[in-house]
This record gives sequence, C-alpha cells and structure tokens, in this order.
Amino acid sequence: MNQVMANLKRWGAQPEEAVHRMVDDEEFYLKVLSGFYRRREWEQLCRNVDEMQFQAAFRVAHDLKGVTATLGLTPLFEAVSEIVEDLREEPVTEQSRERLIIDMEAFRELVNGFEEIMDTAEPVGDISCCVS
Repeated sequence: MNQVMANLKRWGAQPEEAVHRMVDDEEFYLKVLSGFYRRREWEQLCRNVDEMQFQAAFRVAHDLKGVTATLGLTPLFEAVSEIVEDLREEPVTEQSRERLIIDMEAFRELVNGFEEIMDTAEPVGDISCCVS
C-alpha cells in the first residue's frame, strides 16, 4: 500500500473506498488527491469566514463537502459538513457565530493533519485536464 494511502487511513480517511469509486485506479486517485491538495480551496473558505462573507463561504464549504466525500477524506468531510450547516443560514447571532468559529478551528486542525500527510507524499503526475 502506498505510504500516502496508509497515512490517510491512519488519519481516519477511507481512501480504499474512494479508489473503488475511481474504478480501482489508485494512481488516478492519488493524482486527483494531489490536485485537490495543490488547489487548497480550504484557504478560500477560511478567508471568506474571516472576512464574514458567509454566502461565498457557504458555496466553497458546500463544494469542499462534495470533494472530500468523493476523495474519502472522512475527517475533513465531517468537519466541513458542520460548517455547511453553520453557514446554511447566515450566522447572525452571537451563538451561531461562536459555533462557526469553533467548527472552523476544528476544521483548520484537520486541514493541518491533511497537509502534513500530503507534504510527505511523492509528487504525482499532473491532472490539470481533469480538474478545473
């Protein structure tokens, strides 16, 4: 098993299920995963939330929810799912903003773990034709 796959599994992800969804092509999965990592869409989510651009943050979070589900990144999927719900109705009360802040902090911690895994990965081929 590839080291990235093993590290993802220890982290709580389900990469084997994602590979299965990709016609059991582990190399393709790793290319898509690498493309997701290089695009770093979670940084846009963090900026949007920090700038209180909640509608834009919702769109990014919703996209991240789908991508993390497809890639089997269960810890990120679960965390961003909470953020989607926090943002579904613009957080206007102190309590709803506090919940969003807590969920964003948890998400950022998980992103750090994902980045550590990917920073140790061997580079894989470019899939720019497959990922816009």
